[in-house]
Amino acid sequence: MFQLLKRLFAQKHQTDSMFPRNRFEHVDWERELTGASRRLVNANGHYDEQGSTVELELSERAHNILLYFPRDSETPYSEILHCLNGWDNQIQASLEKEAQSPIPSMYKEKGYSRKSWQRTRQYHVWIVNCEEKPYCIQYVADHVNNEFVIFLAQENGTWRAFWDRELQNPVAA
Repeated sequence: MFQLLKRLFAQKHQTDSMFPRNRFEHVDWERELTGASRRLVNANGHYDEQGSTVELELSERAHNILLYFPRDSETPYSEILHCLNGWDNQIQASLEKEAQSPIPSMYKEKGYSRKSWQRTRQYHVWIVNCEEKPYCIQYVADHVNNEFVIFLAQENGTWRAFWDRELQNPVAA
């Protein structure tokens, strides 16, 4: 009973955090992939039954992530999704650290407070793109018009996340 209450409290506490951890810890990826809305997309990004790309729209339990991969290619998106929680935790820790740093003078001049500066550092996963290499995960900001991308590569059978397209700067805790 105590473990159940502890887990429920931890989940509530995580959702209240500005930089939540373990957002994907309890997602049943197999169930999500089976139940996802599937659509074919053409090269122009329009829905098309003859499209060469598959778009999967995952449910709210998986934070409505969009997943893209080639129609005729089996990509390791399932493996990538299983790694997502760890990468997201590292990214949230990095964003939280940035939010605690001094507010840049350019933003101070625009009237940013500590709270508004922290809000500019809040992002969530939007798209997992396995269409072309390097595969990537796009994060979009919650309160400002901004986004960033992390890139993925498989090394010795293990998927790793990188801040740069050249795969030189790993996302690390």
